[in-house]
Amino acid sequence: MAARSLLTLTTAAVAALVVASTASATESTIYPGVGIGKVKLGMSRAQVVHALGKDYLVDERREGFLELGWNFGSWTVAMKQGRVVSDGAS
Repeated sequence: MAARSLLTLTTAAVAALVVASTASATESTIYPGVGIGKVKLGMSRAQVVHALGKDYLVDERREGFLELGWNFGSWTVAMKQGRVVSDGAS
């Protein structure tokens, strides 16, 4: 029984590591007027997804505006006309 509990615990720990967002491990140095970490103003959606990973949520969508969020909203990217106009990390 103890071996089964240990196996279950180990499996859960490995699953948690696999599911962890790539955005949470992304470098977040702020470069005023340029961007944060690997995300730069003017980048396309494909470039942002390449930098932060595919596991994002659409936080807001309006005509010509899109806000994407990673890691439960601790990293957000606002896009207008398909290009980054703002990004933030908390």
